[in-house]
Amino acid sequence: MRILFFAAIAAGIATSAAAQDPVHDWSGFYLGADLGYISNGRNLVVSGRTSPYSLEGKTAGIRAGQSWQSGSVVLGIEGDVAISSADARSTAGALNSATVDMKSLGSLRARMGYELLPNTLIYGTAGIAFSKVDYAYSNGVTSSTHREWETGFTVGAGVEHAFDTKWSVSMEYRYTDLGERVHVGPSPFTADTFTHPLQFNTVRVGLNYKF
Repeated sequence: MRILFFAAIAAGIATSAAAQDPVHDWSGFYLGADLGYISNGRNLVVSGRTSPYSLEGKTAGIRAGQSWQSGSVVLGIEGDVAISSADARSTAGALNSATVDMKSLGSLRARMGYELLPNTLIYGTAGIAFSKVDYAYSNGVTSSTHREWETGFTVGAGVEHAFDTKWSVSMEYRYTDLGERVHVGPSPFTADTFTHPLQFNTVRVGLNYKF
């Protein structure tokens, strides 16, 4: 599905770019904003038993970066932060519920791109990722909550098309791995341990302005 999505966008960009002169210089500092969607389709593990659990939700964020162009090759560094509505809930073990709520996330990454068509850049990106995540457990009698800063890595690829010397639109897919978070349920059911898988996919579309 993601392959068809990217192919359709690339075909549209190719049609519009074919009649244009290369007016965009990718070198320079830029700011942008983006909207995205997170999904992971993983299972919560409760004391060795799996339970249906899917972390999904929307993101809205800002980004900033610096690029350097040499010929058709573009190198750069980019940072981004976003708020998130991604959450997951599972009923498992002795507890009535276990929930995870991803409040925010961000990354600091390197980018390496190639100007495939006039004004159109394809690129790969990789770097460190972080997220603020709230966890909650309830058994109908007692409850417990935890707030954690999770860290890991993110890798991905994208395509960016410039409409003039300043504005561009981008679309990006990234895989992020923040490892696993293990908690013990609240008393009196402390025998169960809850292992949260924090690997997920993100698709984002963004609007950027180069200074």
